[in-house]
Amino acid sequence: MKKNYKGHLAQLVEHLVYTEEVGGSSPSVPTIKIKNKNMKYAFFIVLLIFGFIMVWKSNKFLDFFGRMAFADKAFGFYGGTRMFYKLLGVTLMILSALMVTGVLEKIIVAIFSPLSGGGK
Repeated sequence: MKKNYKGHLAQLVEHLVYTEEVGGSSPSVPTIKIKNKNMKYAFFIVLLIFGFIMVWKSNKFLDFFGRMAFADKAFGFYGGTRMFYKLLGVTLMILSALMVTGVLEKIIVAIFSPLSGGGK
């Protein structure tokens, strides 16, 4: 007697997805992790240096990229764009410190896991 397996291929083959090690019915989507600690620290140092340069040499960024209307409107015309570049540099330094300590990943998961159904 010949069996008809048409349409039942998924049941015949073991199908492993990213949920096999997760408890619960609505696991969150996998996140990108930098597993190599040296790479993590190198990325931290590069972002930290770039942020520091943005704060230190904000006039050079202003000369290269020019003025930004929204920054001049928000922070005042005389120095608004320069202040924006400095704030962007400080933000990069803070985000790189949060990333290297692992806090940034926890914040992102806490914000987005309820949206993806993982916070049930």
